[in-house]
Amino acid sequence: MNAGSRALVRLSHRNPGDQENTMSQSYLPRLARVGFEYLTRRTMLSGGPLRLWVEPTNTCNLKCPMCRTPQLAESVPKGLMSISTFTTVIEKAKPYVREVFLFLGGEPLLNKRLPEMIRIASSAGLRTKLHTNATLLDETWARNLLDAGLHFVSFSFDGCDEETYREFRVGGRFAETCANIRRFAEIKRQLGKKHPVTVVQLIERPDWSPAERKRQRDGIRSLFSGVGIDRFKFVRLHNFAGLLQDPSFLTSAESSPCSFLWYALNVGFDGTVVPCCMDYDRRVPLGNLLTDDVMEIWNSPGLVALREKMVSRRIDEIDLCRGCDVPYKRKVLGIPLRNLSGAQELFEAALRKPAGRPR
Repeated sequence: MNAGSRALVRLSHRNPGDQENTMSQSYLPRLARVGFEYLTRRTMLSGGPLRLWVEPTNTCNLKCPMCRTPQLAESVPKGLMSISTFTTVIEKAKPYVREVFLFLGGEPLLNKRLPEMIRIASSAGLRTKLHTNATLLDETWARNLLDAGLHFVSFSFDGCDEETYREFRVGGRFAETCANIRRFAEIKRQLGKKHPVTVVQLIERPDWSPAERKRQRDGIRSLFSGVGIDRFKFVRLHNFAGLLQDPSFLTSAESSPCSFLWYALNVGFDGTVVPCCMDYDRRVPLGNLLTDDVMEIWNSPGLVALREKMVSRRIDEIDLCRGCDVPYKRKVLGIPLRNLSGAQELFEAALRKPAGRPR
């Protein structure tokens, strides 16, 4: 029996009436509590994280200009997450989270054990979400992901024509990647599967005119019409924690705390925990889930100090966050607008039952 099979057996034999299942069932009250603690600016939190981000790898096959991954310093360790590490992370995070995002800075399809990870997380009652550039998504990968029981997949396809696409997805092949995504959706439909929910995402540049934005949106819809894409997502480019410098990114002079520090746990390929999915360089390591418990990290002096600086608007004292545009985005009820999409997804997750293997 290999490591993945042992992990599935261990997770599937958990008592459904134990404390972990109780905490999972109480997700909606916990979400309300997180919202209250964020809005009242608490920095020592009474509950754990609600969302888990896991890094199958921090390497990538593309060199996109807005992404930090191709520019990682030699001192930053690079590698693939093992099944053993992934299982430990899931077992420790399961009492707190309802869903796991299987990506951070790298391209997750570079890790051949990804389907096993999806199965392990699903067996633990977690919904699995994947974001990929789809350049490696051949038919074998498509069938493996569909068979593993993935709940949600989002494909980055940033341009309705080859010129625009290659400007942003440096190293990617426009026609081949388009065909990969279409074939995935077609196979899913042929198999009669409702999951994963399949999304094509376009990042919109700030210098696009309204006419260009419309051309790109219409073009993306046309490229992927008729194959069963569930929805299209059009998102404005952010500045990737200050990597891209342009005054147009900062839409407000006054900052608000980034809600990420109140609900998300981000785990690198080797178990290292960082405060943000933009901390590709591991500038602010908070602990390691191979040796530390979730709550030890969640209310650690380092993470509490980050929340305190956010609350007191001392963002300039946080090297990681100093140039980021998210805290300066337009706000609703004091929450940066970009964070609200995450809040909506958390609420939707709270209304669902704990995940099983999807159809």
